[in-house]
Amino acid sequence: MANEFIARNGIIAKSNTVITGSLTVTAGITGSLSGSATNATSASYALTASYAMNGGGGGGVTQITAGTNVTISPSNGLGNVTINASGGGGSSIIVTGTGTCSTVRTGVDNCALGAYSAILGGTGSVVCSPCSTIGGGNSNSISGQYSCNSTIGGGGNNQISGCCSFYSTIGGGYNNQITGTNSFYSTIGGGTNNNISGYNSYRSTIGGGGSNTISGTYSQYSTIGGGCINTISGQYSQYSTIGGGYSNTISGQYSSYSTISGGYNNNISGTNSYYSTIGGGVSNQITGTNSYFSTIGGGVNNQITGQYSCNSTIGGGFNNTISGQYSQYSTIGGGFNNTISGKYGIIPGGKSNTVSGNYSAAIGCGLTASSDCSLYINNLVSPTIQTKNFANDTAAAAGGIPVGGVYHTAGILKIRLT
Repeated sequence: MANEFIARNGIIAKSNTVITGSLTVTAGITGSLSGSATNATSASYALTASYAMNGGGGGGVTQITAGTNVTISPSNGLGNVTINASGGGGSSIIVTGTGTCSTVRTGVDNCALGAYSAILGGTGSVVCSPCSTIGGGNSNSISGQYSCNSTIGGGGNNQISGCCSFYSTIGGGYNNQITGTNSFYSTIGGGTNNNISGYNSYRSTIGGGGSNTISGTYSQYSTIGGGCINTISGQYSQYSTIGGGYSNTISGQYSSYSTISGGYNNNISGTNSYYSTIGGGVSNQITGTNSYFSTIGGGVNNQITGQYSCNSTIGGGFNNTISGQYSQYSTIGGGFNNTISGKYGIIPGGKSNTVSGNYSAAIGCGLTASSDCSLYINNLVSPTIQTKNFANDTAAAAGGIPVGGVYHTAGILKIRLT
């Protein structure tokens, strides 16, 4: 072949030897080889090589192969190679959104319309508000007027659409919504079908659970921790709390600062029932007008329904009621089927007792305390009174019984008056 030098049995060069054309060496080179090789098919030592098919040193990249969604030029992956990558589903790895300085990173059919907004992944999500972010998930949207700086972390079909819902957050879950006007700085942590929709429900929180709602006008700073179908809907129910449970409701007008800790089907619905509390239990209710500062600790089907039943308390039990007009400051400790309809009444416990007189109390079973300032009791037993046997008040005084104290004369109960 023209311009080709072949050494089959070795070559010894005693001085500088210049070889033009190609050089094929089958047994290696002893000594040094200087100059440059523009193309070496196999070289154990080349001082300068612009392209080496196989390097004798064993290191370095020999060829680049294109993977999924990657194109290279030239296609054989040899020489100076340019690499181009594209994301799955047809979207590029980094896509400039429609909004000013907005970004969509991976995912399918996402649209960042707001200035400085971003969608980091997922599919079918839309950000219309400036400086807002959707982390991922499916069909999430931030679209409310003045809902800037809001965030949806992930999940599906979550929405921040309320006017002036800026700086609001939905962490995840499914079909959660912040839709209330002036619901700024509000948060739904997760769960499903939770909604903050009340006018001026700003800085309110639903931690999780299902189908919980804060919808009351002026329900700002209200909280539902979790549970299912719990609702804060009363007008001026700000700063109210439902910790959890099922189907609990704070719906009374001016029921601010009220609390239902948990339980099932408990309700604070009385007008002016602010600062009222239901600790738990089942079907307990504070429904009376002006029942502020009232409390039901727990139990089943206990009710504070009286007008002006403020500062009243039912500790627990079953089917106990404070129901009268002006039944304020009344207390039922527990028991079954007890009723107070007078003010400042007391029933510590027992069964089927009724106090209708003011400042009166009933202790026992089946008593009706209808007189004012009276104590009704089934039986009074004093183990020590049998030793206090005196003929009259003078003798009782000498025996240490104070005025108003109790003693007896041969079994007849007396009260010392003088």
